[in-house]
Amino acid sequence: MKYEYTFSELQNEMSVLENTFPIVRLVDPVACRVVNVVRQDGRLVFSPEAPCYQVWNRKHQCANCISARTLRSGQACTKFECVGNRVFQIICRYVLLENTKLILEMGTDISAFILDGRETPEEIEEGIHLLNHKMVTDPVTLAYQPHYIEEHLLHMAMNAASQPYTFHLALIGINGLEEIRMKAGCLACDGILRAAADSIRQQLPCDDEGAFLAIYDEDSFLFAAGNGSHEAIKEKVLAVIRSAPSVPILFGEKPLSLQLCAGLITCTAPELVQTDSLLDSVYALRRTAGQLPLRFAERLLQPGQD
Repeated sequence: MKYEYTFSELQNEMSVLENTFPIVRLVDPVACRVVNVVRQDGRLVFSPEAPCYQVWNRKHQCANCISARTLRSGQACTKFECVGNRVFQIICRYVLLENTKLILEMGTDISAFILDGRETPEEIEEGIHLLNHKMVTDPVTLAYQPHYIEEHLLHMAMNAASQPYTFHLALIGINGLEEIRMKAGCLACDGILRAAADSIRQQLPCDDEGAFLAIYDEDSFLFAAGNGSHEAIKEKVLAVIRSAPSVPILFGEKPLSLQLCAGLITCTAPELVQTDSLLDSVYALRRTAGQLPLRFAERLLQPGQD
């Protein structure tokens, strides 16, 4: 599949696609904005316009953001969305326009094929919402799947950079999970993972604007927040750690103990999220925390620090 284009080639292809698709647009999947491209004085000018998710009556990046997934994977992706009583199929393709990475998004109204009277528009919309939710969440913990981090973290950091607040990442790990797996099996581990996720959600504002909880690896969760102070987030993470041993978990009528550790980084320059070193740093803090009495390690990054 062709993905490298000159400006004239992409203009021609989009004009052909417009004969088939009512929606044909270019999207910047990191900024989550529709992009208008024109040639002026021999160079391309990229003008960000409205947020791409506005067309679906959303205020934030779609949870199942196939533009970000297409950028991450390089593969074409598709999904369904609803607006009003209309159902759309969306297809995304990766394009490289003279060294600028963009997503070519195409959408078509499939309401006539979906709304056949056997289900109400509300039932169809709820079904599509559940399908999109399943695409990005883990059924055991109800946290977002690991790919969600790469697909949403950069956009979230960009929003934080434009606001007068900092950006926080906490990596919360479960101590001794491998030992539990060896002694009690995978089902017991699932119970521990779910209990940990529920405990984290009780203390940390996972439903706040610009915050999410995702699985980082087999025994860790990543919490990301785009608002609040370092001390406020620190106290909530510490509350998660301190309350974990009292969480009631039974497996085969035997109690299991939940022991957590966490590393917390607060960035005063959220653009640092674009470097791999930041996630590596918060992972190193999490490992260090496992050896500390409080099982917590923290770092506050100032502008210009690695």
